[in-house]
Amino acid sequence: MCKSLHERILHTLLAGQLLKDAYVVVKDNATFISRPATKKFVSEFMKSGNINLINDVLKTLHDCGYKLDQFE
Repeated sequence: MCKSLHERILHTLLAGQLLKDAYVVVKDNATFISRPATKKFVSEFMKSGNINLINDVLKTLHDCGYKLDQFE
């Protein structure tokens, strides 16, 4: 699948506040999603995501090579 399709799916899920589903998209396709889209996902998830999944989100980002200071 193309990169833009993954990002469109992610943006649609974020707009609908379906953060758990958005996490699955990011987890499975993190290398195909741009940094700005990933940053938007992380921001939304940290604001209103499931507290039990925050560590999983951070682990997924770390496994993909992202570091928290790269988002600033």
